[in-house]
Amino acid sequence: MRFTDILPVVIIIESLAAAGILAVAGRWGSALYWAAAGLLNIAVVFLIGRWG
Repeated sequence: MRFTDILPVVIIIESLAAAGILAVAGRWGSALYWAAAGLLNIAVVFLIGRWG
């Protein structure tokens, strides 16, 4: 597995972790933004390549 295969997964994990941390801190707008960014990355990396 190459570095370019691992990097998108790291970015997804980082985005979703940021959403969780911000939600616990009560910053709902920022948490929603990072959750949406993580879900969008999941769709782009895993779903569009398979079904698009």
